[in-house]
This record gives sequence, structure tokens and C-alpha cells, in this order.
Amino acid sequence: MAKQHGKATIKINGEAYKSRNGATLDPGGVTRTPDQDYPGDYTESSRPAQIDCTFAFTSDVSPIDINAIVEATVVFESDNGKSFVIAKASSDGNSSIGSDGINATFFGKPAEEMS
Repeated sequence: MAKQHGKATIKINGEAYKSRNGATLDPGGVTRTPDQDYPGDYTESSRPAQIDCTFAFTSDVSPIDINAIVEATVVFESDNGKSFVIAKASSDGNSSIGSDGINATFFGKPAEEMS
């Protein structure tokens, strides 16, 4: 049976954090908006990569530590074997503890797929 996406290992400056099921990656890149005055034309704007995930709340990880992450290298390793790197990634500073663990969001330069 093929593996399905839904769980990820987030590596931040070499330290690995295993997320719970449901981690998501928006690889970022370019957003295109249609030009209403000129059909077929569009404008482009850049969009940062974003990872939304939840970590188990253990003695090894704290929301304060997660909030302090700035300009890190973050590797998103999907359980289907695909990996993506986000350079200059930072926490959005809004990590919180919920019933399922520590909820966190990271953003940075558009993701690059590793081979």
C-alpha cells in the first residue's frame, strides 16, 4: 500500500521535531491574479512558503523555543519520501499549546524540492 501524506519531520537547524498527523506545506512561489481590464493578462506577486504543524508537547519542546526560531533552515520530510527545504524560515511567533500539542506556523523563502 502506498504511503499517504499527512505526517512530517521538521528539521530546524539540524534538530528534528516530529509533527503529528496533518502537517501541511504551501511551497510558496508566485501568485497570479487575472487582470480584469485585459482578459488573458495577469499580474504576479511573490508568496512565501508556509508550514503549519503540531508537535507533541514534551519536555524537549516548548512554544517559547518555537516562537524564537528565526532565519532557520527548515526541512519538511513527507511520509511519502518527498522532502522540501525552506531557507530563512521563521516561526510566526504565535505558537500555542492546545489539546493536541504545540501548534506552530513557519514561513520563509519559497520551498525547494530535494532529490
